[in-house]
Amino acid sequence: MLAVVIPVQLKFGGEKGRIVTIAAIGLVVVLGIVIVRFVNSGGFDLSGLYRSLSFLKSDFILPAAMCISAALLFVSYRISTCIIDKKEF
Repeated sequence: MLAVVIPVQLKFGGEKGRIVTIAAIGLVVVLGIVIVRFVNSGGFDLSGLYRSLSFLKSDFILPAAMCISAALLFVSYRISTCIIDKKEF
């Protein structure tokens, strides 16, 4: 969560940053609801997807999650440094 909040706070400031963060979270929730309703109304079979992912073991999931988290933190770091470099103090 901080990987998203810190660049937003740096870009928009304290109060506007909170508003933008809340709006972004709301947008993600609304998109999730729309996608779920689309999938349910379209008659898609998600059980096949669940079965195809069942081969993943916990030995693979934890390192993959750690690598994805590290990559996202690195992207957040790069965005934050670009914002700081452009700011005038």
